[in-house]
Amino acid sequence: MRLRRVSWRSWIVLAIILVAAGAAGGVFLRRDSNTAVPSPPPSSAEMAEAQSMPTDPSVGGSRDGRRYVIVPSESRALYRVGETFLRFDRPGVAVGVTQAISGELSMDVEQSTEGVFGMVRVDLSELTSDEPRRDRAIREQWLQSAQFPIAEFRPTGLELHAPYQDGQELPVTVHGELTIRNLTRPTAWTGSLILEGDTLRSTVTTQIRMTEYGFEPPSVLGVLRAEDEASIEVEIVARRDDS
Repeated sequence: MRLRRVSWRSWIVLAIILVAAGAAGGVFLRRDSNTAVPSPPPSSAEMAEAQSMPTDPSVGGSRDGRRYVIVPSESRALYRVGETFLRFDRPGVAVGVTQAISGELSMDVEQSTEGVFGMVRVDLSELTSDEPRRDRAIREQWLQSAQFPIAEFRPTGLELHAPYQDGQELPVTVHGELTIRNLTRPTAWTGSLILEGDTLRSTVTTQIRMTEYGFEPPSVLGVLRAEDEASIEVEIVARRDDS
């Protein structure tokens, strides 16, 4: 059988068809393949734009404020509870005090509603009054501070009732959560605050009910009965620490 000679024009046409078919096949293969095709590296303009985008301050950020550490030797916490000696029908006030207080505060007086953060801890087992028998009964029976020694206050908000000025005593309300005997309750404290140089001084008080924290007021049958409501006062001296 005699083969016909193919002209050079026919070879060119055939080559064009094969190239086109191969390109089309490659497109279909890339579309159907499960293998990821790596993206091209970002341009310098895209990288600059990404670096200029703001970051979320809640992730790895820190609050802008002055950090103060409590000085226990210059601070104290105390309670005042009304009590009645039944035999004599004589009312009185029991007072217990401790300097076993620690913690730190981060203060930003420019943010009056969110300007205080940190934790204040008081060792209730160290509370002492003028009556050792009362202190022992509080530790072992009523407050059970031998079993639940630490009370914690976590501030969540600060209200300044006058414009802030360094060295000036300001009336304040501090909002937060008070934990006693592993029970936490929202609490508001009222008092005063002074920021003078690197020293913070504050005296605040609040009222609680013992029954709200899971224990009954002290009572000795026929001898003594204490009121449910107690006044708690905290006097803090703290010094700035930027370390």
